[in-house]
Amino acid sequence: MSFARQVWDNLSNVNVSQHVEKKNNLSYLSWAWAWGTLMEYYPESVYAFEPLQISADGTVEVWVSVTVSQGEKSLTRQMWLPVMDYRNKAIPNPNTFDLNKTRMRCLTKCLAMFGLGHYIYAGEDLPSEGSTRSIDPAFADRFSEIIKESNALAARLFEMQHPNETGELINSAPDGQKTKLKKTFGDLVKEGQSVIDGFVVDVKNMIDSEDDAGLSEFVGDCQPEVKRLIAAQLTQEEIEVLKRAKQ
Repeated sequence: MSFARQVWDNLSNVNVSQHVEKKNNLSYLSWAWAWGTLMEYYPESVYAFEPLQISADGTVEVWVSVTVSQGEKSLTRQMWLPVMDYRNKAIPNPNTFDLNKTRMRCLTKCLAMFGLGHYIYAGEDLPSEGSTRSIDPAFADRFSEIIKESNALAARLFEMQHPNETGELINSAPDGQKTKLKKTFGDLVKEGQSVIDGFVVDVKNMIDSEDDAGLSEFVGDCQPEVKRLIAAQLTQEEIEVLKRAKQ
């Protein structure tokens, strides 16, 4: 069993239901409990917040990297989250309090990428209660297309780029179909992450064998979002090699 599979199996089976906090119209998994739970399983794990991504309109995106470790084995995942208000709308020029809250929410969300509380973000508890926000038909069409085609990589990218819409689309399914849809899409996302993990192995092998031509071709063919997911599992030295392959 791979270390990634071991981590997922351990953390995805943890029942988080009693540790969900509700504020205004949103529900959150307690970051303190989530991190404490990770420490019980993998006490060598660490996290690091990356430089803020600031858009032209003054809105800000927070990024965090979490590395789960056990002895010589380690696994890194990356997550991002816009600084939002209680209505889930991005805040222009957020203050330090807003940034701090978002960082801890982002950390908790990143832990879900390892399995801890993952079903909350893909299911019926987040992001809101009684939300009246309409779903963009383009998102609904794309979601249906992914399901119809069983496109695992596309499912992983859709969940990454549109986490709120994913939950809303699942919740909008007719009664009796939500659970099935949630599982179907969740399985596709897991399969998509396995595809990303395979790409990471390929990239590491090309770096180790100094296959510059292969790396250059791979980088040229990769979607930007896929590159970011791959980079999240590479060392800084490997990332520098990958950057040089772009030139």
